[in-house]
Amino acid sequence: MQAAPASSLTLPHASGASIRLLQFTDLHLTATAGQRIMDTDTAASLARVMTHARNRHWPPAALLLTGDLVHDAPAAYPTLAGLLDKMDLPVMCLAGNHDERLALQNACAGPRRQVEGVLRCGSWQLIGLNSAVPGAVYGELGESQLAWLNRQLLATPDIFTLLAVHHHPVPVGSRWLDAIGLRDGAALLTLLAGHPQVRALSWGHIHQAYDARQAHIRLLGTPSTCAQFLPASDDYALDPAAAPGYRWFNLHPDGAFDTGVARLDDKPVP
Repeated sequence: MQAAPASSLTLPHASGASIRLLQFTDLHLTATAGQRIMDTDTAASLARVMTHARNRHWPPAALLLTGDLVHDAPAAYPTLAGLLDKMDLPVMCLAGNHDERLALQNACAGPRRQVEGVLRCGSWQLIGLNSAVPGAVYGELGESQLAWLNRQLLATPDIFTLLAVHHHPVPVGSRWLDAIGLRDGAALLTLLAGHPQVRALSWGHIHQAYDARQAHIRLLGTPSTCAQFLPASDDYALDPAAAPGYRWFNLHPDGAFDTGVARLDDKPVP
């Protein structure tokens, strides 16, 4: 059973201003420079994605990293820590099925970094959950963590909420991926249905974009910063036509928000 998140961070924020967040997911960093995962130099791909973000959506109030930050390689966490040091931004990290949570917590050590928990900024809160199950590819939150989430939402009914997790809570139409999604996704969505302040739920894991709505909640999947999976595939397959990417959020004081996926092959902004 997963432990309930404990960390909490409040960011300074100008009253009435919108909040920009950037979500990067499934970095799959390796311990060896130039090593290729899924036929991609993941570190080089991440560097290009970060340059794209700096040219288009910088500076964000905070970064959201939603899991599989390394590829079964705890020795790659210093690379991640160095990247976070250079950016010097508030960040929330989540563990994915390729992460080692304790090593990730050590890599994210710092006054404006956290693994899971609550990040409060203005009239919004970002809540990150741990769906990683040691030794498993699928995800699960567990009763204890769901109970913690319910208490957190009951205590903050007037705070607009963006929720983040690694594994997808709903089927995305790929048989192999849907077999390794969030096993208690239905329980999560049932819980969220009773909390109208929850505006969106975003995740990684699927290496592709996804955008749907259930009741008052926007359901959002975010592309990987490296290789992309072929949508609607029964078996594992890469999508050679889809470029690496990330997701941006603009959260407005009235609870409305804008979001979109940015990819390396986007046309330049005029």
